[in-house]
Amino acid sequence: MAKGYAVAPIIAAIRNHEHPVRARVDLVEALYRLHLREKSPGAFEGLVEGLADPTPEVRAACARVLGNVGDHEAIDYLLAAFEKETDARVQLETLRTFVMMSIETINSNNPTIDVRRVISAEQVPRFTRALQAVETEDDSLQAAKQEWLENIAEAMAMQARKSLLTGNLDAAEQQLIDALALVPESPNINFQLGKFYHENGQPQKGLDLIDRVGLIAYATRLDKAPIIDGDLDEAVWSEVEPLTRFYQLLQRMNAYPAQGKSEAYIGYHQQTLYIGVKGYEPRTDNLSAERTRRDDGIWRDDCVEIYLDTDHDSRTYYQLDVNSLGAFDDIHYELVDGFPEVDFDWNATDIKIAALVAETFWSFELKVPIAELRNRRVEPGDTWGFNLAQVRIANISESAQWAPTYGWSQQPDRFGFLVFK
Repeated sequence: MAKGYAVAPIIAAIRNHEHPVRARVDLVEALYRLHLREKSPGAFEGLVEGLADPTPEVRAACARVLGNVGDHEAIDYLLAAFEKETDARVQLETLRTFVMMSIETINSNNPTIDVRRVISAEQVPRFTRALQAVETEDDSLQAAKQEWLENIAEAMAMQARKSLLTGNLDAAEQQLIDALALVPESPNINFQLGKFYHENGQPQKGLDLIDRVGLIAYATRLDKAPIIDGDLDEAVWSEVEPLTRFYQLLQRMNAYPAQGKSEAYIGYHQQTLYIGVKGYEPRTDNLSAERTRRDDGIWRDDCVEIYLDTDHDSRTYYQLDVNSLGAFDDIHYELVDGFPEVDFDWNATDIKIAALVAETFWSFELKVPIAELRNRRVEPGDTWGFNLAQVRIANISESAQWAPTYGWSQQPDRFGFLVFK
């Protein structure tokens, strides 16, 4: 059939409900390919018409392919259909289509989803209302809905950061408050609003918000120093409430709980910082532990990454990586134009680390004098930026962060708070 004459019969066949649903879905794909290859007159209109088809599978197929027609010409039609849609399968397919249309690839390892690439500022209120109207028990749809709400809230938070740069604190505060109203339980927005208050004259109000979502770690003043042998069963560690809630490192704005189980203990004694971590595994005889030398790229093994922003400026910070052999990296970073410059030559001269491997977990203890990380003593009430990640390779591929950084670990402005008790 000549290309110009194929469109009408295909559209007629899609409309014919006597055809099997599977066949009609296949015809939607054929119509899409005609439009893609030849810009056949009427093909796009036929796909848009399919968004109102009585059969959910056909509507879902049309929503899926319309995301690839180019220049986002289908956005208005997709949004209008989504506002009326009640079938969970079609709603989910439409939200997935919006994701594909919004991806911005900065580099091959770090694609980002930018709501502004798919939904205009004028359309955001409509889209937000449509999302909030979605009521479902479908886990996949609920996750997609929440992810989009988090992305919209993050776009609002980005506007708040721009307001801060111009010195408009009132506008920044209101933009963050509006974002929090959209996603009240969001670790991301609670943290950003809390950090805003903490840095702008209301420190306790800020700490309360950050603590609400569990992003304050407390360094306990210890009665005595632990023995550094990797064993966390020593009585001194019982004084410390461990960190146990971790999130997957994903390129998403919603925070998803980690699959693995980890415990992290933080204390200090006589101006020395002590950290103990235990990571549970179904087996440990297969752990990736190939690096034995200092600064040898420990992050490529099963390991724990510790981030310490000791002056809490979200610009300069330290990273300590430890594997199950007790080998470690110690690195200093400084952000320059938003990107970290790495100093592998920095070494903590009096650091001590010991690791222990058991059948169902591995653990380590670390001590480092605080003077090696900053130029003054630490006092109760001092705050640092802090993060910790359990990197698992052998049994499952996962990086589990205590403070979610939403896709890239080297973001000190997203580190949680470490408060010295």
